[in-house]
Amino acid sequence: LPLWLGPFRSGEKEVLEFLVMDSLNRDCVLETTVDGSPCQHSCSIGALQTEIVQCDSGLFSISIDFEYSGAVSDSFKLKGNGQFYGLYAYSDLPVQLEALKADGTTKYEFVVVDQQAACRNYVDLGTVDCFCLWSDLAFYAGDCTSDSTYAMKVNFTPGNVDSFNLVTGGRHLGTFGVEELPLTIENFPASGGTFDELWICASLTNCCERFDIESPICARKPCSISEVQVTPLECAEGQHRFLLDFAHEGNASDHFLVKKNNEWVGRYKYAELPVKIGPFWGMDSSTYILKIIDAINEDCVSEIEVIDPGCHDCHVGDIKVEVGECTSDSTYRIILNPEIQGAFDFYVNGHFCGTFDSGALPLTIDDFPASGEAYDYIKICGLDSSYCCKEKKIESPVCARSSCPFEDVRFELTECDSNNIFYATIFLDTFGLPEGTFIVQRENALLEFSYASLPVRIGPLQGGETFYKYKIYDAINTQCRADLTIGRVICPSQCDLEVGRIDIAECNEEEVILLIDSVQGSYPGFDVTFGDQYLGFHKKEQLPLRLKAKLSEQGDEVSVKICVSDNITCCVEKSLSLSNCGSEVSCGIGALQFDTVECRNDSFYVNLNFIDNNVDSGSYLLKINGERWDEFSSADLPLHVGPLAAGADRKYSILVQSGLNEGCVAELEFGGVECPASSLEAGLRLLVVQSNNFTNYIKVPDFISDRSIFQLFDLGGRLMYEMEFSADTRRALVQVPVNVAGMYLVKIKAKDGQQHLSKIIVP
Repeated sequence: LPLWLGPFRSGEKEVLEFLVMDSLNRDCVLETTVDGSPCQHSCSIGALQTEIVQCDSGLFSISIDFEYSGAVSDSFKLKGNGQFYGLYAYSDLPVQLEALKADGTTKYEFVVVDQQAACRNYVDLGTVDCFCLWSDLAFYAGDCTSDSTYAMKVNFTPGNVDSFNLVTGGRHLGTFGVEELPLTIENFPASGGTFDELWICASLTNCCERFDIESPICARKPCSISEVQVTPLECAEGQHRFLLDFAHEGNASDHFLVKKNNEWVGRYKYAELPVKIGPFWGMDSSTYILKIIDAINEDCVSEIEVIDPGCHDCHVGDIKVEVGECTSDSTYRIILNPEIQGAFDFYVNGHFCGTFDSGALPLTIDDFPASGEAYDYIKICGLDSSYCCKEKKIESPVCARSSCPFEDVRFELTECDSNNIFYATIFLDTFGLPEGTFIVQRENALLEFSYASLPVRIGPLQGGETFYKYKIYDAINTQCRADLTIGRVICPSQCDLEVGRIDIAECNEEEVILLIDSVQGSYPGFDVTFGDQYLGFHKKEQLPLRLKAKLSEQGDEVSVKICVSDNITCCVEKSLSLSNCGSEVSCGIGALQFDTVECRNDSFYVNLNFIDNNVDSGSYLLKINGERWDEFSSADLPLHVGPLAAGADRKYSILVQSGLNEGCVAELEFGGVECPASSLEAGLRLLVVQSNNFTNYIKVPDFISDRSIFQLFDLGGRLMYEMEFSADTRRALVQVPVNVAGMYLVKIKAKDGQQHLSKIIVP
């Protein structure tokens, strides 16, 4: 006696009740109570400011922000409606909650609780009901109308919206009726940044959407923080504060950060300048650096050197620590030697561990209490001082670290509903049934679950473009962690991936050349997997692709999977035969010949035929005069080729190449084909656009000459096909890979920039 008991979490209970009982005589009892919050310091959390940042399709997202001061912890809990939303660092403010139900009946409340439980605040949001049917929202930034404003045009299809509000930078621009559309804001306020934030909100439903509008160059100003002034305020019990003020302009956010010697001080609003910062515990009358940084633009920064006002005479110098081996499963040995004079107090991981005298230094502690994590924290303070202190982080020996309750993480996805909403179920491979909780974190949002509740379900989550990546870690031993990457989840109604030919171009015993000719869809990139081999990320403009893969123990077949990049749900899969690999592929082309000539106006067609020995899956490539013309199979023989320009001076070289063996080719040459008459008007030139099931003829204007650019677009403006062609003849042929009926737009571009547009119909 006396005994040290603990540690206890200050503020967790109002009082702590203790009962002391003799081990032999149970009637010999003493009871006592102590304050449950002995470590409580002054702490203030200001009014919670909420903003609905997105509200649509029965779901909404909300941003929560607040000011804080005093002796807050490093983090706070966010709760509401009986649900724990997560544990957040103050530096993460504002925090955002996503995909909450906006059903018009649920009354929402949000409670912020510091680690000191008595330090808290809350807000009642009430019900949220949003459902908007507007569409085709469009915003156009015009020219500057002053040095700080420019013209902005707004237009959309109203749907069920009667009136709406426009807000930028926290400034309400007004309420407008849909009858005013298209609406022009002549003096839209510029923030000075590259992008200006614009919110459009329906007046009755709180249905809001946020847009980043690219500002005109004339409205942009660089973010700057200048004329920094720091005024020392009075000392109180060894603490001091400063009054901070400065000038700012340009591409800045609403908040700025303050750091002292690169240590976090606080987050403040520009609108509340000048602000008081602190309190700081003084160490001596030395100098330190205050850094002011814009909350979003890290390049917008200013520094100032500040002199500590010197509110005391205490001094703690360098803390030297030598770490030894473990002395039990929860302790290890250290040798402590701080630079201090006289008596001092010693703290470990925030807990008081005794008072010692500098005359006893260096001090060997055989039972230094381990936290179980990779690092422990010690603090040296002057005797009975709460401000004359210095901390040091020490790396614990491996033998003192707690083992991780889990070793692997897996997930399963639910099916998407009609709104493209899904959930993810998380599984942890644990050692037995651990006690305690673990954290699931995505960006600034945290969810806490008990191990006993495994597996756990997270959501609702929105399918589409969002990339989902999580960090999972033990709530106590945060070094025990794993990454969970789900990626993009593209729901069936969002997946428009179509893949053309997937085939083996050539192979041997060790490797295979994979041929992919076309990939269609609204997504720009895709991933290719050959069995278990990842063959990389590719863009559609790189097509057609020839990819090399290694052959292992694949069997007679292998699965080739093509997926929209960073996703596992929107994929096309095909099985390919490997039966011909490992043996030499012979050439299956023989007796290449053409047997029919058909004239049409001033062009002709040929029927191409040859003997197919059926050893290479019947896949062939056709080239005419060195240009890639078509791909076909033996089932297409005889092949109807054309139109080709007729004329006594015209020469043609036709080459057929095996799809499995590039060295297997057959070639013939002919020329001098003359058709008896031409129906072309004098001087008229035609562009023949041909695919498998249609032919269109387009008149080529005179300004298109030499080699020109041919582009084919669908009516949505998506580029379907592009190539160079020669327009110096009376008839030029372009073959395009279009098999879907509809109307398309043809654009012919000359080298000097002139263009000719024409529409074609594919029946």
